[in-house]
Amino acid sequence: MTDDRGAGHLAAVILARKWAPLIMTELRAGPRRYSELQLQFPDVSHKVLIQQLRALEGHGVVHRAELSNGARCTLYSLTASGAALLPVLDLMDRWAHEHNGAGTTD
Repeated sequence: MTDDRGAGHLAAVILARKWAPLIMTELRAGPRRYSELQLQFPDVSHKVLIQQLRALEGHGVVHRAELSNGARCTLYSLTASGAALLPVLDLMDRWAHEHNGAGTTD
């Protein structure tokens, strides 16, 4: 059986995760330590942030590196595949600003 969902399905699955677009946007500026990401997203629990980062890593859009410089440090960065999704995030952001919630229903 072939997959008829289309080529954009994987991007939609990745970006549909609640914090994924924000995490990827934060990593756009360069690698971040886990502690820096925690500070950037104070409303996200440790468990949820780890789940989000692991899912992004599993999809190949985020790279995780353990640094051994005396203190344990985990560094996250975008992969080439993750960086390739940034224009999609930019388009989504532009659409949201242009439409400013127009067409939403409660």
